[in-house]
Amino acid sequence: MTKKAIAKEVGVWFLTLLLVWWMCSAGLTKFSAKSDWVRMFRNAGFPDWFRIVIGIIEVAAAAVILVPRTAAYAALTIIVIMIGALGTVAMNMHGQPFRLLPASLVLVFASVVLKARWKRRLVLAGGLAVEH
Repeated sequence: MTKKAIAKEVGVWFLTLLLVWWMCSAGLTKFSAKSDWVRMFRNAGFPDWFRIVIGIIEVAAAAVILVPRTAAYAALTIIVIMIGALGTVAMNMHGQPFRLLPASLVLVFASVVLKARWKRRLVLAGGLAVEH
């Protein structure tokens, strides 16, 4: 492996671990009825069950992104969740554009991981899982 390839791999792992921390933190706090997420989801017009579903998806994506063969799918899942988050925040930011920053950063980091891990993804071929 060249120094450049090693540096790239270290960078991807750094972003991956940052995403794991970020998604686990956000996802796990969505399970608490006392978290700020309850108010935020209600203010956006979402039911309580939706907050829990998003928390489950975030925690699951954080776990799956640690496996290079499944990381692309987890990153794609995170991107979809963050697009929804950005849309929700944009409609409810009340003149505070800085509120878009956290979801924007997660979206960018997940996009980098998606691009880096896409060629190593797990693909189903004839019902069998094979590395692509």
